[in-house]
Amino acid sequence: MSYKEEFKIYCSTIAGEAGGSSDEAIKTVARSIITRTGFREWKSYATAFEVIKHSGYDAYTDRSSSPNYKVVYKAMSSGRLDDLSRKIIKLVEPIYKQEMPDETGMLSLYYSPKAQKALHEKNPKKYKEKPPWNFSVLERVYIAGTSKDDFNWYRYKGDGSTVKTLLLNSVNSPVSGKKITIKVTDRLGNYFVKEYTTNNKGEIPDIHARKKSMIEFFVGETSCKFRIVADGIPKKVVLKDYECKFETQTVPHKTIPTPSIENVQTQETQNSSQKINEHNKSVNDSLEEVTFNIKLVEGDTGKPLPNTTYHLDYKNNIKPHKTDSSGVESGIKADVCQSISVYLDDDGGKKQSIYSMAFPITGDLNGQTKVLKVPVVTLQLKFIDKNKKPIPNYEFKTVYRGRTSETKKTNSTGIVTVKALAGQPLKIIHQTANKTSTNIVTDGSTEWIFDTSKLIKDSGSSASPASNASSNNFSSAQKPNGTKPNTSSPVDKGNVIRNDKITQKGPTHEVKTDQAKITIKFLDEATDKPLSGLTYWTQSTKYGKNPATTGSDGTRGRTHDSDVGISIVVLVNENGKEVKKGTIVANSDKNCVAYVYKAKKPKIPNIKIKFKTQRTNVVTEKSKNILRELASQYGMKTIYITSTLRTPEEQASAMYNNIAAGKVIRYAPPGAEVTRICQSGIKKGLGKNQTLKNMVSKILEYDKKGQRVSKHCVSFDTYAKKNIIDLGVNSNGFTTNAQKKRFQEICDAALKQGKLSSFISPLRDKAEPAFHLEIPQ
Repeated sequence: MSYKEEFKIYCSTIAGEAGGSSDEAIKTVARSIITRTGFREWKSYATAFEVIKHSGYDAYTDRSSSPNYKVVYKAMSSGRLDDLSRKIIKLVEPIYKQEMPDETGMLSLYYSPKAQKALHEKNPKKYKEKPPWNFSVLERVYIAGTSKDDFNWYRYKGDGSTVKTLLLNSVNSPVSGKKITIKVTDRLGNYFVKEYTTNNKGEIPDIHARKKSMIEFFVGETSCKFRIVADGIPKKVVLKDYECKFETQTVPHKTIPTPSIENVQTQETQNSSQKINEHNKSVNDSLEEVTFNIKLVEGDTGKPLPNTTYHLDYKNNIKPHKTDSSGVESGIKADVCQSISVYLDDDGGKKQSIYSMAFPITGDLNGQTKVLKVPVVTLQLKFIDKNKKPIPNYEFKTVYRGRTSETKKTNSTGIVTVKALAGQPLKIIHQTANKTSTNIVTDGSTEWIFDTSKLIKDSGSSASPASNASSNNFSSAQKPNGTKPNTSSPVDKGNVIRNDKITQKGPTHEVKTDQAKITIKFLDEATDKPLSGLTYWTQSTKYGKNPATTGSDGTRGRTHDSDVGISIVVLVNENGKEVKKGTIVANSDKNCVAYVYKAKKPKIPNIKIKFKTQRTNVVTEKSKNILRELASQYGMKTIYITSTLRTPEEQASAMYNNIAAGKVIRYAPPGAEVTRICQSGIKKGLGKNQTLKNMVSKILEYDKKGQRVSKHCVSFDTYAKKNIIDLGVNSNGFTTNAQKKRFQEICDAALKQGKLSSFISPLRDKAEPAFHLEIPQ
């Protein structure tokens, strides 16, 4: 089995750092790399490889002194795995793929006290006895199962919570041998469940949770349940087994001793930290329930909506609410960890859910005003006669929010465009017939059609507005078109993206639609293993129909991004027929949780893949299967890959050798800049090594921006996301223009299907000597 270069480095580094330690220590080192990625002082490192390379993992930076690194890297490169390699891969692959939730509470730092001390004694100038960290902002984390390992684990204060748990009986004595199940759910919906048995002190191992995670406790075989929210502060939970009661205490952060040079700073930090903890304790005591206000405003102008009725769905109960003269309803109470959904009026007494106005209840909402923007709907009002033809210059008035408009006239197509807020009634006064009709505006409506012949026929000309036909009694021709389906049952509304602002009335939260990141995964229905090389389609009214192809893990390698609430159909082609696998309603609560479907394994043509280039292990099985498909359509039995990845170091070396020999090649702007750096280094006498280092640095800088010095010059990480492949025309027998054109058409079709992200043909680009394919992973 072949592995991506980054994953080989990841596993080998962990083996070098903790290969001789416990399984839990190995997993914790693996987690620290993932936690650091794009986080805090490592925010500029977007990949695991960049974190390893630049943030102090000695097993990688000093590979020559790390035998375990070399053993695992060699084994994974050759495909001949030894026991250590198999063990490392099994333990850390779910963490690398982020399939395993974080059980460390955002642990990001560690060091080995004994090893560090030995290095310090051997070379005190190079190694300190302790790392040069500001320990005053850190807290030590004790990971169960690692007490015998030479590791001290740390995280930044506030990034997570450590929860100590104690079980007592009726006389407040410890209860031993009792089962306690813990479920920790982070704010993205990822969770882990652990079952513990209390020791003779009534304790279980420390629980570590990311900030804003929900922690649930289940005692024994009963339904005795309690939950708290991790707020970044250590806690102690006392469970009263006899009556299912619980007490939560905030525990002060433990101060970690720091080197003497920081003693003064540490003392000052401790003093301020103590004040902060005292404040946080008082806040935490009231986190079980919060009291807040809701303010409704117009979505476009931000003006308040006074005396407006709306509905809140809380704990599966929908109840009416109303704002005051300033558009505010005050004193709303709710339990922390619940969520509230907002509904507006709809036709027929139903309620229309507004996805962008659902929000979670958090402790920081206490004493604040939640500002909710009511969507503005643009409607086309269309008036037709008995022959279904539009009526130009049709005269009517509107009554909206208590105001009657001036006379309006339709255009030549019988249409007038108006704007109104969702949930508000819009009355139409038909002046010729002296009749009225009323509809409730719904979010997503596009057009209302009024059949004037039915309107006149249904009622006498002298009827009062109260007895006139309303939208509740319209025929299908008179009902509004383009509205969202309504439901009174609970639905997923997504999380809330908040922009905090300070106003005269205090902090407010403005709400906008959340984005769902959907992961679709396919399994082979015969083996239940991830299905590679399957082409599937996602289809929705908003985004259309789009193809994707699965990789070795059964996904397309990236998420499908969508607005919350959009219905997306998943389709595959089986036995020549399009088959619907399911429908997904986009929901941000399920970000990072895969929607799993089973399908038949696609038949992979028996085509040989051969290389005429040295670097062969970077091409994925997904890419090979797509190449086999293209070759099969052409009628080839063997396909030759003539170029793959060229590392920045290799690119810089090739350019340096050419320039030093007096051969300067014309490049696009990124390559021209690297050429200038090379010429400058040679002119200044910096030496080959330093000049190459400067060139590589610039190449990597362009790579991060998505720009290349040459088509094949990218980092291993970039190549892992998109395989870049050349198929030489002569090597593959494309000797005539007719042959090239035929293969070009096959690749063009694959590009349209999304199997290729880029394609360059030598027929179109005379400077290109091969078919250049880029395959997304």
